[in-house]
Amino acid sequence: MKKLIILSLFVSVALVSSAQAFYLGASFTGKSTWLLNKAVFDRGASQDIRASFGNDYGIVGGISFNDGAAGIEVNFLFNTFSQKYEGTDDLFAGILDDYTSESVYHSLDIPILFKTGSEGAYFEIGPVVSFINQATFSLDYDNKLLTDIEEADYLSFYNGTNIGAILGFGGNINVSDNLLITLGLRFYYGITDIGGVNAFGWDKEKTEQKDAIYLTEENHYGHEDFKTNPLSGGLKVGLIYVIE
Repeated sequence: MKKLIILSLFVSVALVSSAQAFYLGASFTGKSTWLLNKAVFDRGASQDIRASFGNDYGIVGGISFNDGAAGIEVNFLFNTFSQKYEGTDDLFAGILDDYTSESVYHSLDIPILFKTGSEGAYFEIGPVVSFINQATFSLDYDNKLLTDIEEADYLSFYNGTNIGAILGFGGNINVSDNLLITLGLRFYYGITDIGGVNAFGWDKEKTEQKDAIYLTEENHYGHEDFKTNPLSGGLKVGLIYVIE
C-alpha cells in the first residue's frame, strides 16, 4: 500500500510539473437516458419503455500537455437519470389496466478522463464513479383499480455506488485567449449493476417472489435476468478558463 501511495504521488508530481496549462470551468449535458434491464425489456406489452431524458451539470478541471494534444480532466457532476414506462397490467382473473410509471435517481458522478485532440477538436475516454444519493418511483393506473404510487422514496432498492465508462468527442471554440466554449457529444455506460426496480416498482427479490407464484410463461417476470445498467448519450456544452 505504501509503495502504491508513493507511486501515485510520484506520477501526480510528474504530471503537474510537465503540464503546459491548467483549466477550470463548468459543463451541462442534456441526454437521453436508459435503464437497461432484460427483466423489463423482454416482457413485451406488459412493460414497455418510453422516451426518457435527464441531465448532469457541474465543475470541470484539468491539465493539458503538448499544446493541448493530450491531457487529464476530472469532473464533479450532479446527475439526474430517468426511465419512463407504460404497459398493461394483468391485475387478477384477466382484469387488465393500463399504467404509466417512472424511475428516477440522482447521483454525484466523478469521471477521470484522458483527453486528446488537435486544432480545436477533442476526444475523451475514461472511468466514472457514481454515488447514488436519491431515488424515487411513481406509478399511475388509468382506471385506478389498484392504488397509485406517488414519487415514493426508493433509494434502498439501489446499490449506492456504480462504476461506469464515458466516451465523448467534440470541439473547443475560442472566445478569447483564455476563454473557451466546448461543444460535443458524450456517452455513458454503467458497468456494474445498480439494482433498482422494474416498471411495477419491484426489485429483484419481489420479482422472484412473483415468479414463484405465477409459474406460467405468460406471467413470468424474469427475476433471473434482473440486472440494471444505466446508459445515456447527449449534448454537452461547457465554458472553460485556461491558466497558462
